[in-house]
Amino acid sequence: MESWLPGSSGPADAGPRLRGLRGADLAASACLLSGAGAEAGCSAPAVAAVLPAGGSGERMGVPTPKQFCPILERPLISYTLQALERVSWIKDIVVAVTGENMEAMKCIIQRYQHKGISLVESGVTRHRSIFNGLKALAEDQPNRRLSKPEVVIIHDAVRPFVEEDVLLKVVTAAKEHGAAGAIRPLVSTVISPSADGCLDHSLERARHRASEMPQAFLFDVIYEAYQQCRTKYTFRPAMKRQQLGCDVSFQGSPLEI
Repeated sequence: MESWLPGSSGPADAGPRLRGLRGADLAASACLLSGAGAEAGCSAPAVAAVLPAGGSGERMGVPTPKQFCPILERPLISYTLQALERVSWIKDIVVAVTGENMEAMKCIIQRYQHKGISLVESGVTRHRSIFNGLKALAEDQPNRRLSKPEVVIIHDAVRPFVEEDVLLKVVTAAKEHGAAGAIRPLVSTVISPSADGCLDHSLERARHRASEMPQAFLFDVIYEAYQQCRTKYTFRPAMKRQQLGCDVSFQGSPLEI
């Protein structure tokens, strides 16, 4: 399991690596999973999750958005919700879905007896969908029904194979550093083309990682980041945190489909 802060050259550069994270993970695990946080004097953060689920399936080339595609006769998003529901310390799950799919999502929640799920309308982009999910948890919004969490997890609705251990690690690191996300080693060669489309150079795979979900953030800072970047649509959440001048801590992750 590897982890380092931006500016590190990778595993060979030990300078900016996170230290003591394994001990922090164990302490957080003991508090969060045993339910004895208060008795043990541990500070267990309030955690919520936001799932953007407003995609149309255009890139996949199918008429049904992939979050609603059936896997063994059950919509894919239902498996993702089930994976998060099994994590007892995630108190609220907010799903951002298009208005035209709102009733279908309600039927999925009812049919598969999902609990603690709140629905909001998605935006025209993933950026807007995440922001709408965050606003459902924010204190400054009218008619707010949910409590503001200390830490929020952002995850893909179409990635059901997320392990509690990975969620715990990104939440623990986010509580300490402000933001954290899963990464994996590069397998394919990544190239940088020249202006005429020919190969300019390839990246050294050992020095780079692919960013994955889940990501976790202190709620106040990611909400502020989205408010400041509300006119920009292309940045991933972790990039917004970097724009605010905050450290972003990345954690190693098992292979996730």
